[in-house]
Amino acid sequence: MCRPASPGCCRSEPKPLVRGSWDADVIDELKPAEGDRIIDKNRYDAFLYTDLEVVLRRWAFQRLLVTGVVTSVLCRVDGAVGEQRDFDPYVASDCNVGGRWGARAGACGEAAVFATVGPVRICCRTARAGRL
Repeated sequence: MCRPASPGCCRSEPKPLVRGSWDADVIDELKPAEGDRIIDKNRYDAFLYTDLEVVLRRWAFQRLLVTGVVTSVLCRVDGAVGEQRDFDPYVASDCNVGGRWGARAGACGEAAVFATVGPVRICCRTARAGRL
């Protein structure tokens, strides 16, 4: 067993979601509008050390649509943690990127254990209809 900071350690983990880095930035097409609530994710788990759950519960949201970068880690974690907090997660398989296609497909397959997985149009249609 080694610690990540140890010289020669077998595990190298980049710091995810560092404010101002490309993976924490919002693309122009999705920039928040005036008055939109912004929650800065700072760990793999979007609920950890944020007020995401408080905001979702205040607005009575029950369903989560999970999209983003690094499907094999970030999106899978958010879906699983959301499900554990009694939300109904949907992972949009065509709106997640990161790694090789095989890794992405595998992560989406694993996500099916705790979330509805499919193309974004199907996820949105299914969530609106209230079907699983």
